Amino acid sequence: MTQQQYSRFENGVFQLNYEQILKLCELFEVTPNYIFGYEE
Repeated sequence: MTQQQYSRFENGVFQLNYEQILKLCELFEVTPNYIFGYEE
């Protein structure tokens, strides 16, 4: 994922696919529920 894609995601312009979500979870060592704000 490029920095531009990440910025667009943060601004609600770009949506991640399942694979990208899992990579972010792995990178930040969190669960998908954390990424989506269901847990702290």
